[in-house]
Amino acid sequence: MRFRTPALSALAAAAVVAAGITPAYAATGTGSITFQSTTCAFTLNYAGGPPPAAVDLQSFVLDSSCSAAGTGSGQLTFGPGDQATLTGTVSVTRPISCTYSAALKGTYSGNAVTFPTQAVPKKSGSFLCPNPANIAISLNL
Repeated sequence: MRFRTPALSALAAAAVVAAGITPAYAATGTGSITFQSTTCAFTLNYAGGPPPAAVDLQSFVLDSSCSAAGTGSGQLTFGPGDQATLTGTVSVTRPISCTYSAALKGTYSGNAVTFPTQAVPKKSGSFLCPNPANIAISLNL
């Protein structure tokens, strides 16, 4: 019975190749986010893509050297021409807890995606959180 598992795996892989179906693309990328004029680098995990196919931003985490801490996730879609939309959530955990959610509009070229500064409404968090916050994002898939 032990030989069946590798044999079945090989058959499944052959069927995928024969049918022209490719497995989901999963990778890591880098980028930066500017929050209220403070820029921090981040790393991200994503599935899907490459552009112009939709990309699922499973998570991004701010670099530990940044004065702020936070995470985010979302869906990145590409439109006609070089248009890109990021529908997602950014959660800042330090210095104060703030969560923002919006659909950012931007552009892409190859694997580079840029969202210029946009006013993003606060979803939840401290009353000290700016509402809206000015957020810009650039990333490389």
